[in-house]
Amino acid sequence: IVLATQFLPNAMLEYNLEEGRLEERTVGGFMNPFALDAGYGAVWSFWQGSNINFALATLRISGSPKASTAPSFTDANMIEGRNALYFLNYGFSITAAINKPIGEHLHWINSTRFFGNGVDRDHVNLDFNNMVIVKLWKYLQLRMDTRLAYNPMLNYDLQFRQELLIGFFYERNK
Repeated sequence: IVLATQFLPNAMLEYNLEEGRLEERTVGGFMNPFALDAGYGAVWSFWQGSNINFALATLRISGSPKASTAPSFTDANMIEGRNALYFLNYGFSITAAINKPIGEHLHWINSTRFFGNGVDRDHVNLDFNNMVIVKLWKYLQLRMDTRLAYNPMLNYDLQFRQELLIGFFYERNK
């Protein structure tokens, strides 16, 4: 079972014709949007603390804010709420969690989720997070973080984010 959500609302800019200016409007919030996946399949564990879950039978319940849901999905909703559209899908999913130290000063962390119930652009979701951590000193780290996301309910563009962070990080390991 995997639950993905956001905690704080997004801001959308809208043009007010009467006042002739852009206005900011909050959209979404806690559990809006969200996706809850429950699947049945097999897990392949490797290294220490890394695994890939292949679920050939996955039930996904998801919700999306009405204001930011693509128009092509507004007729496919299971339930229409006051601020959100709720969907029910059945398909397959792959979830990966990789946590691999590579030597004393290098660490690789990957979290990937894929869900599909068709072979066209409307029926797949992808969230790929990859981080490489270089430990420069006891608490000083250089982090290279890459994220790819595709959610057709928002738009058909592949979202890409690349960050390079340097800072002091305290990790409590048991």
